Amino acid sequence: MRHLEEIQLRERYLPKVGEFSIVVPKNIMHKLDRYVPKRDLTSIHKDVDTAKDLIMIFAKNFTNTYVRSLNTNDPENISGFKSISYEFQREVFMSMGLGFKNSPHPRIIKLLKKHGIIEKGSEYVVGVKSRQYRLTSAHRNRGLERYKLRSERVGTAEYKRVSERFNMMLDSPIAKNSLITMLDLEFPTDEETILELNKHVENGYRNKNGKRLVWVGNNSGIYPREEFVYAEDHLKILQVYRDIFRMPVMASKVGGYRVYDRYNMLPKTVRGLVRLGGRRVIESDYDCFHPNLSQTLYSSNPKAVTHRMVAEFLTEGFSELSEKKQLEAIQKCKMAHLSFFNLPVDQMKFSIVYPYYEKNDLEFLRRIEDEKMFSEVYGDEKEDLGYRITSQKLFGLEVEVLGEVIKRLNEEGIRVLYIFDSIAVNEKDTKRAVEVMEEVAKEFNINTTVS
Repeated sequence: MRHLEEIQLRERYLPKVGEFSIVVPKNIMHKLDRYVPKRDLTSIHKDVDTAKDLIMIFAKNFTNTYVRSLNTNDPENISGFKSISYEFQREVFMSMGLGFKNSPHPRIIKLLKKHGIIEKGSEYVVGVKSRQYRLTSAHRNRGLERYKLRSERVGTAEYKRVSERFNMMLDSPIAKNSLITMLDLEFPTDEETILELNKHVENGYRNKNGKRLVWVGNNSGIYPREEFVYAEDHLKILQVYRDIFRMPVMASKVGGYRVYDRYNMLPKTVRGLVRLGGRRVIESDYDCFHPNLSQTLYSSNPKAVTHRMVAEFLTEGFSELSEKKQLEAIQKCKMAHLSFFNLPVDQMKFSIVYPYYEKNDLEFLRRIEDEKMFSEVYGDEKEDLGYRITSQKLFGLEVEVLGEVIKRLNEEGIRVLYIFDSIAVNEKDTKRAVEVMEEVAKEFNINTTVS
């Protein structure tokens, strides 16, 4: 039965070699076809179609910069710059078996710069930072499209690479569940999405960073991105994941094997419109999950941590504050916790939650700091985790816990949507989902609750 199911999934997600397509930034292929002379293309490969395919394989590096720019206030993500690792690109192109003595990607970069498609950012720093590039303004943030590979040899090589990743996903409870459930999702139309976003705007919706949702139109001067969230961006993100992306993506070991799919990458404002099997879903999430995961991993005596508990410790006269002020203090702690465990040691000390751990569990804090510093100096050069080793371990445990939850629910015939530290199921299955989440957390010795 399992073998048959995996064959069916392969047929749904992996097209035949001659029909293989990739998601790329819009209009690059149009420029290659219309304006780039043959002599430039043959500097990449003697066959023009193969050369174009190789260029588009490289251009795929910039695909996620479009979505990132829509869903962030980070200046680097908004700028569109992407670090391009020489070693990784070399590995991708040399594995294609096209007889290259050297990777063609330096020549591809030269061609794309020459024709105004990409531009260079910061320089390479040995052992610290790869060179950065971004699409030029004529091509940046223009949307995404599917490009059908034209060369059989490139198509075969890309099919092999994607097929290997697909096989890895079949071995992951979360990824395999995602492969199955993504086929049974029903997405809202643009009109339905706009109506829903209108409701959120009218109700004064604010995201987890406290930024208010607005329709910006041509008023970016009145509604700067640093202070507001744009409803237009949420609509574009919905369109991208509904119309363009299909297959989930599983992160590497460095990313804790987290799975990213068409559902969990949607903004919360529009996720509620998505139906699983034609029915609405209810989300259940672990409260204060990463702080409690860190207790399990690093404390000799793990204690339950809540954002409220930390806010009460840090805020003088907390109990005397109005409910609104208390919620604001709790939200500040919640926001600080989102980044705290992923900070370098020197920056951790400036986080508002640092004094809480320094006072209440100094041994726990020192273990994390020591591990970060050791990893910076002696860590695996290939993985290059450095101070991020703590987040990698937290992601890894998170995936292990949620994988067990999803596995058990799947065995009971319950379909699950995965959202990192939470899940969503059809309304009739919510009670059982919460029970399983609580059981698994207890077995892993994680002091959290489910809401």
